[in-house]
Amino acid sequence: MLEKAYKIFFGTLANKNRLKIVNVLRKGTKCVHEICEELNFNQTTVSHNLKRLLRCGFVFVEKKGKHRCYSLNKKT
Repeated sequence: MLEKAYKIFFGTLANKNRLKIVNVLRKGTKCVHEICEELNFNQTTVSHNLKRLLRCGFVFVEKKGKHRCYSLNKKT
């Protein structure tokens, strides 16, 4: 069971798109559309990768009206 958790955790970090998103969030809190613009990714790609980062505890999410803004979990 622990092996599966490690695989998910480290697999999350092994993806180059997720690492790019983490680097953007190192600069501060960003909404999905801001991340899309900065990285020139489509919204589906960003949302999918943010969901994985959230699942592993790398990011926090805050709803602001219709938008979801993400920030880096610096303790992780």
